[in-house]
Amino acid sequence: MAMTERAFALEEAASYETRQMRVLTGGAARARANAKRADVVKLGLAVVAILVYMLGLTVVSAQITAAGAEINAINEQIADLENEAAIADMTIGAKSALERVEAYAIGELGMVYPDPGETYFLSAESSQAIANGKAALAAAAVEEAPPEEESKEGILSGIGSTVKGLLDRTAWAAELGD
Repeated sequence: MAMTERAFALEEAASYETRQMRVLTGGAARARANAKRADVVKLGLAVVAILVYMLGLTVVSAQITAAGAEINAINEQIADLENEAAIADMTIGAKSALERVEAYAIGELGMVYPDPGETYFLSAESSQAIANGKAALAAAAVEEAPPEEESKEGILSGIGSTVKGLLDRTAWAAELGD
């Protein structure tokens, strides 16, 4: 058995030497060198691809950060505008408050409240009676158109009687409303 083992070891060494000789021949050496170069090129391309990918991630991350900053700035502008709108609403509310309008009317425009005796409240029927009275006065004025020859005093007395009649009817309508 020892012989077999020795023969096996010699055969193995011989085959190793043969393999090395084959490697050292021109064609095999070139093929092996080309294979190594191809592996180096593949490794280089893989490294470049990884670097390009990382650069792309960095660019996209920077764009996302810039967009986030822009969104935050816009949100701050929206909050500022909402605050301005609330202040404007409060200002409008303060200016349109009844007390402010009343103070402006009295102070700036010189308006005053009427005396309680000068205030009349009319019902719907009274308002209708006044409207009917005005229509009747207008119709009567058209029917009784004075001739052009009348004097100024006749015209003035006609206007005076019409106004007096209107006031009487208004007072009558106010009495009906009470």
